[in-house]
Amino acid sequence: MYKAAVRWVIRRNVRALRHGDPAPLLAGYAEDAVLVFPGQSSWSGEHRGKAAIEAFLRRFLEAGIVGETHDILVNGPPWRTTVCVLFSDRAVDASGTVVYENRAVLFGRMVWGKIVYHEDFEDPQGGAVRPVPGTTPAAVVVAVRDLAACDLDVRVTGAGVSRWWSAGSSPGPSSTR
Repeated sequence: MYKAAVRWVIRRNVRALRHGDPAPLLAGYAEDAVLVFPGQSSWSGEHRGKAAIEAFLRRFLEAGIVGETHDILVNGPPWRTTVCVLFSDRAVDASGTVVYENRAVLFGRMVWGKIVYHEDFEDPQGGAVRPVPGTTPAAVVVAVRDLAACDLDVRVTGAGVSRWWSAGSSPGPSSTR
């Protein structure tokens, strides 16, 4: 029963984030929680405490990235729960064209219903975003990707982008559950 409840809460909170509300997800973190984003990107680092995690989540939303859970594995008792989430995320421009797409496994530790540790493991190839040769963006889109360092910044604003494509090994899961 506990494991099903944890899965339900995670899905509900990610659904709220997908609709622009980080509050339910943020409420699930302990005050001294740590969110780790490995790599050498502008997103990377240890984000310690709720304020730092909130800034990370708000940046995710401001970048126009929308996430979705697929599979959620929960193990352990309430005082030491391990959670793994198969997650995909994407950003689209105003015309509906996908300008960023990736997948990840999110690993977490929970204690009495609060996330105390969260680490994201993204596909380092999945988020490559490059313009289609010969096209001109119709909006201000910043897509900086250092493939060697797995650096990614995406922001979609204005009227949209003429045509952009995601280059990567896989677009990630597209089904919903």
